[in-house]
Amino acid sequence: MMRLLRLAGPRVSVPDVRAARVRAAVHDRWQAGTRRRAVRQRVVTGTLLLAAAAALVVIASRAIRIDRSPTGIGAVAAVVERIDGRPLRSRVGGAETATIALLPDETVRIGESIETGGAARAALRF
Repeated sequence: MMRLLRLAGPRVSVPDVRAARVRAAVHDRWQAGTRRRAVRQRVVTGTLLLAAAAALVVIASRAIRIDRSPTGIGAVAAVVERIDGRPLRSRVGGAETATIALLPDETVRIGESIETGGAARAALRF
């Protein structure tokens, strides 16, 4: 192998005109790729900014439309989905307080309280 390399001799140098032409072609391709990536990045960034702005508009418009007026006592606040043990519901009516067992699918109204104790649990859907 070494003998073949010696017999072949040194490599012929590339003419300067050809080297300049190859360098210019490679440089042009590199710049075209760089421009494509820059344009793609600008489009993606602009799209993301527009989507974020649209999301903010939707959130802000819904926040403005939320009814924040106080709800009267007795309005439905939640529905009992599931119970474990024996949770109790306390209803305040005038001067007296009534405590009754809480059952699934019952409604819990504003002004009522639920007592679960240590052995009872209640899952509510608001």
